[in-house]
Amino acid sequence: MKFWKIAAILLLIGILFTSGLGYVFYNTFKHRGHNAISRMTDEDKQWFENVTLISNDMTKDQVYEILGDPSQDIILMAKWRGFGSSPMSQLRIYFSDGHPRKILWMKLGYFMYEKEL
Repeated sequence: MKFWKIAAILLLIGILFTSGLGYVFYNTFKHRGHNAISRMTDEDKQWFENVTLISNDMTKDQVYEILGDPSQDIILMAKWRGFGSSPMSQLRIYFSDGHPRKILWMKLGYFMYEKEL
């Protein structure tokens, strides 16, 4: 009898965890484009102004001047963890031929902003 109570509690915890995680991912991917901008906090919008300055004719160094040094710099991508107003936020800029080509900003549970340059 005791085993079944523990199993039921663990199953309930698993269901609640999975449901919560599903809700977070649903909200993240549901709010895209202009809807993503409307979900940004005031601090996010200040950072967004910097992101909009990025153009495809810039070099990596020019991008870094605007956004600061990335958390991770890989050959074709730069990543800023904790970008904007949340530690659960991440900005990625993808490069081709030394120039930015795509911006992807994801704030877990809130929005995903994506732009081809």
